[in-house]
Amino acid sequence: MNQQQINDKANELLSQMSLPEKVAQIMQLSFAHMGEEEKRMWIERGLGSALHIMGSDAQRFQDMTLKTKHKIPLIYGIDCVRGHALNPKATIFPCGLGMATSFNPEMVEKACEIAAREVTEDALHMVFSPVLCLGRDTRWGRVDETFGEDPYLSGELAAAMVRGYQGDGEMRKADGVIACPKHYLAHGESIGGRDSYDVPITKRKVMEIFAPPFKKVVDAGCKSIMTAYHTLDGLPCTANKWLLRDLLRDDMGFEGFVITDWDNTGRLMWQQFYSPDMRHAAKAAIIAGNDMIMSTPGFYEGAISMVESGDLGVSFVDEAVLRVLKVKLEMGLFGERRSGFHNITKSIMACEEHLKLNSDFTDQTVVMLENKDNTLPLQRNIKKIAVVGPNANSIPSQYGDWTFFTHPLPDFTKKPESVCITIWDGIRELAGRYGAEVVLSEWDGPVSVYRRGDDPNPQDTQSLHRAAEDNKAVNKKDMKKQSDLPDYAKMLQTCEGADVVIAVIGDDPTFNGEERDRANLDLPYSQQKMLETLKEAGHKLIIVGVTGKPLTIKWAKDNADAMLWTFCPGMFGGSAVAGVLSGDINPSARLPISFPQHVGQVPVYYNQLPGWHGEKYIDLPKEPLYTFGYGLSYSDFEFANLNLPEKVSADSNEDIIVSVDVTNRSKIDGTSVVQLYFRDVISSLSTPVKQFKDFKRVLLKAGETKTVKLKIPMNELALVNHNLQRVIEKGAFVVYVGDGVYLEKEFLVC
Repeated sequence: MNQQQINDKANELLSQMSLPEKVAQIMQLSFAHMGEEEKRMWIERGLGSALHIMGSDAQRFQDMTLKTKHKIPLIYGIDCVRGHALNPKATIFPCGLGMATSFNPEMVEKACEIAAREVTEDALHMVFSPVLCLGRDTRWGRVDETFGEDPYLSGELAAAMVRGYQGDGEMRKADGVIACPKHYLAHGESIGGRDSYDVPITKRKVMEIFAPPFKKVVDAGCKSIMTAYHTLDGLPCTANKWLLRDLLRDDMGFEGFVITDWDNTGRLMWQQFYSPDMRHAAKAAIIAGNDMIMSTPGFYEGAISMVESGDLGVSFVDEAVLRVLKVKLEMGLFGERRSGFHNITKSIMACEEHLKLNSDFTDQTVVMLENKDNTLPLQRNIKKIAVVGPNANSIPSQYGDWTFFTHPLPDFTKKPESVCITIWDGIRELAGRYGAEVVLSEWDGPVSVYRRGDDPNPQDTQSLHRAAEDNKAVNKKDMKKQSDLPDYAKMLQTCEGADVVIAVIGDDPTFNGEERDRANLDLPYSQQKMLETLKEAGHKLIIVGVTGKPLTIKWAKDNADAMLWTFCPGMFGGSAVAGVLSGDINPSARLPISFPQHVGQVPVYYNQLPGWHGEKYIDLPKEPLYTFGYGLSYSDFEFANLNLPEKVSADSNEDIIVSVDVTNRSKIDGTSVVQLYFRDVISSLSTPVKQFKDFKRVLLKAGETKTVKLKIPMNELALVNHNLQRVIEKGAFVVYVGDGVYLEKEFLVC
């Protein structure tokens, strides 16, 4: 169907629908939280979308829509932030933060194309991904879902995700799925790193920092966008007309449908106290510009009542219905894709092709933070390797949040039904190739014990459900209190005679994710004590981090002989780490987020404004422990001959081309992540000390030199003034190009 045919068909269907059918069509409900009879009732009412169901169960209810009056198909949605990870049979990639360490949009796009294929096999159509929140406060629980702290990198990777899910341009007919970037907008910027709390920023700051990544996914053609839970300068995003209509549609040009997050409309009543009842909450959500209401069953009666009383114009409902219907028609859900699950003859779930790409991708996501005295790669004549620590053989820690371990119901006793190589598995295989003895000191202490402080709000169904299931997630007999320490003497016996001890530390899914914000970013005491015990015993100590976010690891930095870091690396984390340990993989990952030295430094994102009076704490350094863009390699890269125009016109529409020569001065082939930043020297408003604006992965053979070209689109030089206009101001700018060490050069905008 062409666009005119889609529009005509959508309007024809709309004209035939009653008010209750229209309202049901713009609702999405969780089928995991209702019985069979209730599901059938909603199908008969004309429900537009459902979530938390897949495979043959999803197809069964889709078939029921053929018996309804208008035969309008359901859109099935699912959280798919790192592959089709809620299915234990699927291909599970590193988390968003882990993907971002690759600085590789091409691999991100390929990973999401794989995710789309596997989601489609399960009869699903919509993925709540990519996550465009910025991880600028590492106390926040959901940092692992983000691409880190930088808006430019986040936008580039998110646009690649959208192309992978949907297709480049038009929706792929066979296996394209609706990309739903979230959480709109500035969701991770809340006070104190508190999930979904108030974000006290101005409209100018919204447009300068947080809107640009969403503009990139809109330009990539995303069909849906999810609103955030929080309030923005006191106004709930769900009820923010400026955010949803003026900025998103009028300014960015978004044409798809806007969906709320879980019970956002209900939260206007029971959490944010914005609306007195469901009738007014329904009206506020629709008028603001939400087109689909997730997990608020009361919206049905509330919206119908508001329209029938004349307090809400039916035109607001009609425009939402049309947006939803047009996407369904564009996807082909009224045709072959309605019954796609019936046509599957051979599963592609975690097939060889998908696993190979995942393995190659994960190899690019291990960050080398330290390598003192060339401790790594390990020498081939090594005799004994000891492996210790809670995350050496922990699949839930390696997979992290938003996998089948945590959703829709938490259960850490589940097992993957496909490949999973833990860190221990990878090191054991490496030792076999070396002919070395390898021993594992089984962890008999806690990784963490998640303690919920107060009981959740009784009206918060999601939190209530999670709280109830937390007690079932882990076998209570196996749980340890934080006061229960491991047997360190036994650990030292196991490590006796080892040439090297590899300590695998970090967190687990109870320390990451929704409602899991942290006030303390230190390692648990049991792990810190383990590291100190090993060091005091004189062991050569290699630390491997497996976490969902940066932790405060100053002691580890100062005392480790070498240190690698991964962010929930998924299925192939163990083989990737082992590859770096052995030197089979030359690490090319870089940090997409800064590590604080102490939680009191937070936030420590690199692109801060100048002007701190005194420029330091009295008891802490100003600098982060590790900064954005940092990462070591086994190769040594040298940069020379930075070239760019001396002057450019502020009225030009042409990109500024920057070139630099990069030489691999080592005897090993390696990949440099060439990074470009700029600084606006003098401006009418304070601008960041540095802004990241381009990057390129460059593979260099030993001794090879390449000239690398990067670019700065002219519009990237703009700032947002107090009239909310994007303007390019004339004057001097400084460009920085490098990879750890940077050349710099000034140019003028005239």
